Amino acid sequence: MRRNDENEELAADKSAGPLIIRLIVLLALAAAVIVFITCFKLENVEIRPGSHYTEEEIRQKLFTKKTDAYTVLFVFRINKLDVPKLTFVEKVDVEMTDRNSVIIEVHDKAITGCIEHMGSYVYFDREGIAVDSSSSRLEGIPLVKGVEFGGYTQGKPVDLGRSGLFDTLLEIIMLLGKNKLTADDICFGVRDDVTMHIGGNEIQLGVCENYDLKVNNINPALAALPEGRYVIDLRNYTENNREIDVRPLE
Repeated sequence: MRRNDENEELAADKSAGPLIIRLIVLLALAAAVIVFITCFKLENVEIRPGSHYTEEEIRQKLFTKKTDAYTVLFVFRINKLDVPKLTFVEKVDVEMTDRNSVIIEVHDKAITGCIEHMGSYVYFDREGIAVDSSSSRLEGIPLVKGVEFGGYTQGKPVDLGRSGLFDTLLEIIMLLGKNKLTADDICFGVRDDVTMHIGGNEIQLGVCENYDLKVNNINPALAALPEGRYVIDLRNYTENNREIDVRPLE
């Protein structure tokens, strides 16, 4: 009888062993979860939004999951699993600075100009590569007019239809930036003559091999004029002819 009792106790001990081990594992996991939730709760977020979005807009676009309340999970999701694709944004970096803090840095795409196409604006960079499109017009980006544009492929060079035209366009845009000027638009005529609008004024550059002399003198010409809107004709402006034809814009 005693031997049967001992066998039953031994069998009970053996069956209880795995249960105890499972209980210990569950308690350990529960403790780990509690520690994780306590130690890695996201409390401090620094956002460097770039020029196209506000801090609040970036926050709304990135924080979309319940797990984003924890630093480690948020950083891993944004950097590895669910990389955000935002218009006009090259990439988004998320750095964990301590267990409760992150820095979100938005890197803008380098946009030089845009072309209107089928109700949208196609934006390109300084290399002439189509980088993005949008139904909205970005402030401070010149709109290119008077070119033959049949379509585009993102990540590929923009074709303006005429040889050498893009080199001329990029030269003018570079010179405008150098002189801290922002053109509303840059228009090419049928003979590739260039006309721009800057601050409500019409700037006529015409056709030439190098536009630096003409563009470099736009600011002095504007500064010498009383308040108003003007046509500033630089088509015949050269090293030997420094006269600028100015008349009120009708």
